[in-house]
Amino acid sequence: MDEAADAREKLAQTGKKLTKVQQHNATLSDNAQRRMAGQQLQQGQVVEFLFKK
Repeated sequence: MDEAADAREKLAQTGKKLTKVQQHNATLSDNAQRRMAGQQLQQGQVVEFLFKK
């Protein structure tokens, strides 16, 4: 019975670690999307500036 309890505890810890990794991954993805959107905005502004002259 101890083996089963140990396995359940290990599974619970692994699940918590997985959740943390998934949350971190979501944050990184969100940051990357914001950066890409910001870069596209900057590029658009540069193109606009160049063509206005």
